[in-house]
Amino acid sequence: MDGLIPIGSGETWLTALYKQLVKRKAKKQNDLDNIKELMSGVDPMVLLKYYVDPQSQEINPANTNVEDFNVSRQSTFEKLNDFFSYETVGNTGNNVLFILSDAGMGKSSLLAMIKLINLTSFWPREFRCELFKLGESSLTDIKDLQEKRKTVLLLDSLDEDRTALGRVQERILEILDATTGFHKVIITCRTQFFPTQNECKLEQPGKIEVGGYKCYAKYLSFFDKVRVDQYLGKRYFKKILGFKFKDKTKINEAKAIIEKMGSLQCRPMLLAHIDVFMNNGNKLSDDMDEYQVYDVLVDNWLAREESKFKKSKEGLLNVCLLLAVNMQQNNRREISKEELEKLTASVLAVEGLDEVALRGRSLLNKNSEGHYRFSHYSIQEFLAVKYIRENPEKEVLGKIVKTDFIRKMLLKIEWVNIPAGTFQMGSIEESDATVHRVKLDAFYMSKTPVTFSQYDLFCESVGLAIPNDRGWGRGNRPVINVSWNEAVDFCKWLSAETGETIFLPTEAQWEYACRAGTTGHTYGECDKIAWYVENSEGKTHPVAQKEANDFGLHDMLGNVWEWCSDYYGDYPKNTVENPTGPESGVLRVLRGGSWGHDGRYVRSAMRNRYDPSYRYHYVGFRFSRSLKGTRPAGREAEQRERVAAEGRSPRQ
Repeated sequence: MDGLIPIGSGETWLTALYKQLVKRKAKKQNDLDNIKELMSGVDPMVLLKYYVDPQSQEINPANTNVEDFNVSRQSTFEKLNDFFSYETVGNTGNNVLFILSDAGMGKSSLLAMIKLINLTSFWPREFRCELFKLGESSLTDIKDLQEKRKTVLLLDSLDEDRTALGRVQERILEILDATTGFHKVIITCRTQFFPTQNECKLEQPGKIEVGGYKCYAKYLSFFDKVRVDQYLGKRYFKKILGFKFKDKTKINEAKAIIEKMGSLQCRPMLLAHIDVFMNNGNKLSDDMDEYQVYDVLVDNWLAREESKFKKSKEGLLNVCLLLAVNMQQNNRREISKEELEKLTASVLAVEGLDEVALRGRSLLNKNSEGHYRFSHYSIQEFLAVKYIRENPEKEVLGKIVKTDFIRKMLLKIEWVNIPAGTFQMGSIEESDATVHRVKLDAFYMSKTPVTFSQYDLFCESVGLAIPNDRGWGRGNRPVINVSWNEAVDFCKWLSAETGETIFLPTEAQWEYACRAGTTGHTYGECDKIAWYVENSEGKTHPVAQKEANDFGLHDMLGNVWEWCSDYYGDYPKNTVENPTGPESGVLRVLRGGSWGHDGRYVRSAMRNRYDPSYRYHYVGFRFSRSLKGTRPAGREAEQRERVAAEGRSPRQ
């Protein structure tokens, strides 16, 4: 097999392929329907019409910049041509290519495109092509195939294979053992689900060793500006006298929205829904994240179904939330109508979903067996996260399968931009809080204290025991029983996960952010802004239930004391700029008071201090973050580096 695409590169072969499939559509309808089902309802002809040949690379794009010129990128289909032309030697694994990428990057679409080529005369006649979604019956399906030496096998979504959960490497070896006799095998998987480098040895860029098999591996690249432009050019055009012209007005409108999406603009799955984002541009902030993007996408779909089919938007959302959580708890991608009826009996009649699920643009689909599934796994993941966020009292976090995408959305911190400014820090009523003038640069602060949901994910990821919640509940309540050392370890871990510089706020940052321009004891009436001894009923409460201050920060006073980065010591008497506290000391500062303290402690200037290893049920913390392109200044940066250099274990 000399190559896959004998008709040239660029857009030419895509145009030729589309024209030929249009002519053969009637004869190939069964095959097209099978592809559509494997693609969760996406019409393969629509996919082909707007398809842009993605680039691929040998280095994980999550570790590089989209515009990094040191990274070699090449047309994926040109690389596939090279792969198909390589000679297969023995049963060493060199007949296998792993396609890896993040969610929504087009892995399934790539395999669907290969299968579409197989339906045309461009595919070499002597070779067959079989496409499967990996699952419980895959090994049997593979074993039953005939003429293996003349078959190209496409295996999609290792990360969705239930039998791979908790045993990814073992599952890969089972698949590699079963596919040694095939001409070529292509397996897709999310990068983060794939075994770590400790389990799978990277022999060299583009090669990976798994249990003695030496296979090829490529990462799908994020779309660069050229490919985004190609997609928009295909999507938006005008016909004048039978000729096609780019609709520059629509394209520029789309680009304005895409600009807001940052790195998310590079994901084909989201680009496919660009019309939705264009129609909801007012709902998109300039620093939008995955959660907001998916929220707009799902909300638009629900509104459309409510308008067209008179289905309750709220009822349909509740069905989808219950469905997503149930499937995520059971590590499933689809559910039967009978199971769905039992699950949602009190919410919405399942019959009401049939019209919705059978439509091409629906985010909820129904396959040929009558089973329901979401159009893309990331939709299911988003809805599970939405349920957890909006129903913290249900405490289902520990019961669901947490994928990398779910972890990323659950760990998302809501940041508030704290402007630069000058203020009078301290209070004449405090013996250890000499009033002095402080000037601060702008920074970000987390909108709320860190919650149990966020901290529990950290513990699960690094293998720590979760802190005791005293039976009050976890979820959206502020985490308690966390030492200063452990809070700093979380900051370090989250910085590595996000690429941001995250740290505990300095004491000056904390008080400036708490006051938000006010000069009194508090930034509002205690009962309205804080959980303290008079209203807490002797326990913590979920974050953000009390009024925010003028900066938009919640729970700065009450609920839990919050660790600051500084050593405890005397304040300076003169004006200071971006202070980071004493250079040395024993105790660390806490601020804000808690659920168990009265109004004397729940004040903007009130200071407290404890040993950094101290844990207690009224102590928590929140984050600060540097502005993009900056690092913490002065001793604050040195403090971060010193803590990192100590190599302290999280439970010291």
